[in-house]
Amino acid sequence: MDRYNVIALLVAFVALAITYFHLRHSRFALAVDIILKYEERFDEQGMRAARAAAAEALKAGTESPELEDVLGFFETIGLLVRRRAVTVEFASNTFAFWVLRYWQLAKSRVEARREAESDSTLFENVEYLVDRFKKVERRSSSPTSFSDEQLSRFLEEELLS
Repeated sequence: MDRYNVIALLVAFVALAITYFHLRHSRFALAVDIILKYEERFDEQGMRAARAAAAEALKAGTESPELEDVLGFFETIGLLVRRRAVTVEFASNTFAFWVLRYWQLAKSRVEARREAESDSTLFENVEYLVDRFKKVERRSSSPTSFSDEQLSRFLEEELLS
């Protein structure tokens, strides 16, 4: 191989390395942007009202379209994690507090509805998200299941949001 071929090969390698690092940085920046937008949406007044209504229904043991809205929101987060648009660490850091508690409170309802509708895919991305969050939480020694008292306090806090 002559000197020009070696130089061309090195230039190509450097260009490839620069492109790789640029793409990694762009993907990271996009993931941060996505999670921040969803965090903002989660804290908007409309979603806060839906969360309060969902908490009220969970507390009263009644059905609520707002619970569907909250679980639907988490379903989207789960899909974003599953498709690797955002990392599980970003999503966990931002939403694990709510996802783990809402799922523990709503899981039996979701399972009953899955059976009634013969639809095992209902909120499957929420369940996937819960499983991934539990793995992250175990590494940090955070709790992944909650007592009735903790869940009751959580619902009270959601009612005030």
